[in-house]
Amino acid sequence: MGLDMYLEVRKFVPAHNYKVIDGDYNREFNDEYVGILEASGLKPVAAVDSVGLSVTETAIYWRKVNSIHNWFIENCANGVDECQPIPVGRAQLELLLEVVTQSIKLKDASHLPPTSGFFFGSTDVDEYYWNDLKYTKTELKHLLAKPETKDLTFIYQASW
Repeated sequence: MGLDMYLEVRKFVPAHNYKVIDGDYNREFNDEYVGILEASGLKPVAAVDSVGLSVTETAIYWRKVNSIHNWFIENCANGVDECQPIPVGRAQLELLLEVVTQSIKLKDASHLPPTSGFFFGSTDVDEYYWNDLKYTKTELKHLLAKPETKDLTFIYQASW
């Protein structure tokens, strides 16, 4: 048991492309949609019923980094912490990266204070705290530097 934290990236892939041919509205399966299904060993379902699919990948995983968890709850979830999926904007991730970077640079934990909770781990500002912030900085920089993440949806979720 403990605080497990996930930042996911999600992309919606529509099942169909729509074209007007000779005044008629036609649709055909989207190649990206079909490719994803085939790669996963599935086949497209009936053309009428298919809307599309969401592809989700865990981009960052943390364990018991309660200061980062608290930041997401306070800045993205209006203080509500019920293990719910929390949409996170790219600008919010950029702000978190800035806060983490400044906290490390100034050795100041006041903007990302440790937070106690049910199996949330240590509330000490020690070498583990700073290592967790360095990990967060590295992972966020890597994620945000990828141009393909500009059009993706980000979701934060924790469980304990």
